[in-house]
Amino acid sequence: HNLAFEGLSFSQDKQSLWVAMEAPLWQDGPVPTASAGGMVRLTQYSRQGEVINQVAYPVDAIPEAPAKGKFADNGVTAMLALDDKRFLVVERAAVQNDKGEFHNFIRIYAADISQASDISAIASLTATSEYQPVTKELLLELTPLTVAVPDNIEGIAWGPLLDNGNKSLVLVSDDNFN
Repeated sequence: HNLAFEGLSFSQDKQSLWVAMEAPLWQDGPVPTASAGGMVRLTQYSRQGEVINQVAYPVDAIPEAPAKGKFADNGVTAMLALDDKRFLVVERAAVQNDKGEFHNFIRIYAADISQASDISAIASLTATSEYQPVTKELLLELTPLTVAVPDNIEGIAWGPLLDNGNKSLVLVSDDNFN
């Protein structure tokens, strides 16, 4: 149901590829709700397609409940490697109001996998608590900004260097035909 591979980033050394599930796998628990988050898998693949590492990333609960009978979700939509242990991770929630219109909540987290357990051999995250998930810290929440919030952020990349020498960050929006 469109909740599989979503986030994608080459490692800093370009020798491997990280892929993020948008939502938990069926065996790893329910999708996030307004009252509970979920655990998704971030998987590192070699250029030959072999799994190198897999860690559990805690996705937030949906920031608000949808209108009665309407839809809401939250998941990982993009990721970008900062180094071999840290990433920027985009979580995007969409919440439908009573008119059927969606309001998006977009958050960018700094995620650190340095203390996270390799879960590649764990068949079901709900069957055990014997793993350490990724740690994360909220860096930016786009929702409360006074500018218009883009419809659906689904990509993140480094942009050109700024005049002061800092890197710029580019966010990619899918407008869902709106």
